[in-house]
Amino acid sequence: MSSASARSTGTSDHLPAGPRRGPRTDAGAARSAILTAARSLFQQMDYQSVSMRAIARTAGVDTSLVSYYFGTKQELYLQTISLPSGPHRIIAEACASSSIDELGETLVRSFLTAWPGQGTADQDDQTAGNSMQGMTQALLQEPDAFHNLHDFYQHMIVEPVAHLLGTRFDEQVAEVRAALAVTQLLGIFITRTIVGLDALRHLPDDELIAREAPTLQTILTGSLPSSAPIDDVWKDNPGPANTVPRGRTP
Repeated sequence: MSSASARSTGTSDHLPAGPRRGPRTDAGAARSAILTAARSLFQQMDYQSVSMRAIARTAGVDTSLVSYYFGTKQELYLQTISLPSGPHRIIAEACASSSIDELGETLVRSFLTAWPGQGTADQDDQTAGNSMQGMTQALLQEPDAFHNLHDFYQHMIVEPVAHLLGTRFDEQVAEVRAALAVTQLLGIFITRTIVGLDALRHLPDDELIAREAPTLQTILTGSLPSSAPIDDVWKDNPGPANTVPRGRTP
């Protein structure tokens, strides 16, 4: 096409300058721009106030690209939780790097590194707290919220621990031990970092490790002091109604 023809039809041999919406030749750059924009907006506003359209506008891409790369706003939010703040990521990395007999201490140390708890104005405290609060809000604001919350805890929190424990225990026992362990672990660090309970927030790291790592390891792999071990009770009577028989020490 000649230059004259190009001018007459409004076309050009070159792409127009400036921001360009729609698919980009560098998919990685588009995805990175969306993540950067989303992370910035989620830090400035609460989860409900951030729209997919606003994320796309900030990233300089079509809204359709945000859905294409990340699906829902919930899925995008979970990916914007900065490492190492996301509890699911802390747990996954600890399980990948630890032996089964050192998992209790590894988990406690990993959370201490990611969610430091001393000092009320610590920026890392605030980041960790915002991440956990935002993650919960993300899970609860969407349709089927409680199903989403269950799936998140089951597949991203409990399963990595249960998978590692499955090298020593059968599947049902490994899942029970994993669920009990992560419930205690998250309870401690949510109370310490987000709620800011003074006794836990000011507890030195070494003391917290000394107190909690052995307890957590016992839940994960230890023999439980009972005339009828809970592992055997669970195997004989699996299900949500299963309880330790009366008169026996759990």
